[in-house]
Amino acid sequence: MSWWLKKSWFLLIREFKKSWQVSIFCLVLFLYSSRAGVFAQLGTATMSDYWRGKAAWKLRNTLTLANTGWRYGYGGGSHIEVVDGVWYHFGQKIHWGERCGGDKTNLDKQGIEVRVSHNKGLTWGPPVEIISPGKEWDCMATDGSVYFDRKNKVWHHLFQCLKGVGGWNICYVQHRGVIPSASYQEVYQNPVIVSGDLWHRICDSSKDDCSKVVGGPGRVKDEGTTDIFYYDGAYYYVGFHGFYNPYGFRGIAKTANFSRGSWIAGNPSQGVPSDSIFDPYNAASWREEWQGRGSIGGGAARIIREGNYFYQIIEAADLNLGCVDGQNWDAGIYRTKNLTDKNWEPYPFGNPILYSSKKGEKGRGGKPPACNPAYFKIFRDDATGKIYLHFTLVSENPSYNGIFIYELESTGNLLQNADLWKCRSENWNRISPGKNVTNLVVYRHPDESSDANCYLSANCGSSSCNPGQSVYQDLTLGVLPTRKIRYGGKFCIQAGSGGRANLALFEFDQNGRVLNSHLKAMSLNRNYQQIMDVVTLKAGTKKLRYQIYLDSAHVFKFDEMFL
Repeated sequence: MSWWLKKSWFLLIREFKKSWQVSIFCLVLFLYSSRAGVFAQLGTATMSDYWRGKAAWKLRNTLTLANTGWRYGYGGGSHIEVVDGVWYHFGQKIHWGERCGGDKTNLDKQGIEVRVSHNKGLTWGPPVEIISPGKEWDCMATDGSVYFDRKNKVWHHLFQCLKGVGGWNICYVQHRGVIPSASYQEVYQNPVIVSGDLWHRICDSSKDDCSKVVGGPGRVKDEGTTDIFYYDGAYYYVGFHGFYNPYGFRGIAKTANFSRGSWIAGNPSQGVPSDSIFDPYNAASWREEWQGRGSIGGGAARIIREGNYFYQIIEAADLNLGCVDGQNWDAGIYRTKNLTDKNWEPYPFGNPILYSSKKGEKGRGGKPPACNPAYFKIFRDDATGKIYLHFTLVSENPSYNGIFIYELESTGNLLQNADLWKCRSENWNRISPGKNVTNLVVYRHPDESSDANCYLSANCGSSSCNPGQSVYQDLTLGVLPTRKIRYGGKFCIQAGSGGRANLALFEFDQNGRVLNSHLKAMSLNRNYQQIMDVVTLKAGTKKLRYQIYLDSAHVFKFDEMFL
């Protein structure tokens, strides 16, 4: 039961407990709560919950070309910051047709713009360009990060800067005032980090992983995609990528004031790691079929602090960090208690947690889009404590081209891989009675799923289905806080109409004997439908089977299932 239902319940009982009308109201409220499946754990979900499998990312809203009308490019360099409950979105401002180097290149100039939302990212105000091309970034200012100093009311902004057709560096500007506007100022000579300044201090030994990967120390450079993630009262801690063709790395340094001479890197005695914190070795064991030479390491990343831990979401890729169509470009998550650690603890249920699309597009020669998804960010709303994740997708479908925002929600889901976040059919089984074979495939097609990730597809493998053809998952029950169970999911068919399926829940005793069964008939079309029911388990139920019977010769799609 949600907190407002509880509050309403107790206030009404306290004030009007002698009123029969309130008794009726409370009864209806209770029945509604039960029917709605209010069995999840109460309280705001935390990263610790997520690490223990007690929370999951749920799609909340999207900012796409189709539903915003914004001009293409806003998803690049995307990151949301929150101050006093107000959301600020920073992203690329592309100056279409204004070429770097006076039309000597095919690069359009870029700046950085910000939008403001007063309703938690549901709607946004118009963009304001806060950093325009010019000075040390007369070609591009992009892929940056910001940090708001509450005490002094200062926005610190680090970003990649490109002058002319030269190499990438890091520049710094700041804005004084609570609301970020276009009045950013240079307070130090830019760039504040010249390519190689930090990495040459980190990859300075042949024993460093970042040196082993590239064949020697002093080769990694091109600091970029900065992430100002922590201020300890004296120093700002910043994450950043490094590059040596074709490999990518991630490192950490710290600075007292962002000026060029203030940066400390490669020195554990001063609280920063002596090696890269992410490289191709880390991603080699990911749940991915890497192409070419395997994973080539990481790119952009963001870090959030909770309690004693720092949690990092990071990109990993194959083929080329310069973004090529058809590559794998995924996101994983790690954590550590000590920022000098060179090897962070990986997500215990396996990485990646988000996968690149395998949906080929006509405009790309039948290959999936490059760097897709990208620009991952985990952030906390300081007014509510809720945690969110967002990333940018690219697609020929304008409804799936833009920014996707997820909320971390507590979950008591007993099903494994229930929303197909592993992008494999792991934990799911099939029954193929008679001559037909029940086909079961998981597709990495974000624009065909219900939550912009992966989905499970199944059919009967013939023009008709045999009785019993189904997909299922079995589980053994531990101690449950209640015998009431909510089960369901989102279901549809690939094409046509009149899809017929049945969602079943079976109860077994410890010897495998059926104690009870529940069945919901589903009539499905091409649009995902939320199907749900609530039942009370019999005493003695020790095992459950969640099962979907296929009753028509359609291709079925299943996503976001729960029990």
